Amino acid sequence: MSLVIGIYNGIGVENTAAFSNKHSIVFDGVDEFLTSPNAPIFGTGDFTINFWAYRTSTSGSQKILSKTIGTDTEYQIALLGSGGSPQWSSTLWPDGAPLSSTNNVWEMWSYSVSQSTNTATWYKNGANPNVKDITGLTGNFGDGTLLFGKYNTVYNFAGNLDNISMWNTALTEVNLLEIYNGGVPLDIKSLGSASNLTNWWRMGDPGGQSSFPTIKDVKGSVDMTMTNMDSSNITTNVAT
Repeated sequence: MSLVIGIYNGIGVENTAAFSNKHSIVFDGVDEFLTSPNAPIFGTGDFTINFWAYRTSTSGSQKILSKTIGTDTEYQIALLGSGGSPQWSSTLWPDGAPLSSTNNVWEMWSYSVSQSTNTATWYKNGANPNVKDITGLTGNFGDGTLLFGKYNTVYNFAGNLDNISMWNTALTEVNLLEIYNGGVPLDIKSLGSASNLTNWWRMGDPGGQSSFPTIKDVKGSVDMTMTNMDSSNITTNVAT
């Protein structure tokens, strides 16, 4: 339960002391995206990227996030074509998984990379691990421009994104099933693995639409700016 403590532009503002997940951000697949000039730095250690997606189109290679340095893309995550299979690609290694996505359904996707053991694993809804060997392909992913819902100027994402998080460890299936929580996002800061959480974008929560146009990184310092969007892009379509 959350407590409304005030009104901002006619919208109730939640008491942020009580966790609630009431909002996500919808992208039109054309020119709407989030951006920050300062991407998280992974270094050469282990990391995990986790996100919730509600895809509404099967057109093309729809980009969830990407990081660019100048005109070059250092890494990106996409859901591909009609099947919506997830793919990581970077300057060092590509990694797709034979897992499928369902349109108009909330799904949690996780990319867990252990550079210490040379493996990279895709998970869907905290399970269904698909492991790839990345022996000899240790990456140092430094600062740059971070984008959500976009890859340069093409292949924009159509649908909703929520609770994008980054971790400085390779989360296990046990960790990810806890985060998945049976399909209901929870307060990941309260989990045992939270000491390894580095960034968390709640995509409109807390505070609802009063967050526009800044989507705060509630764990780190990489705040995102909504671009070609307005406050109506923060919606109440969430996983329940």
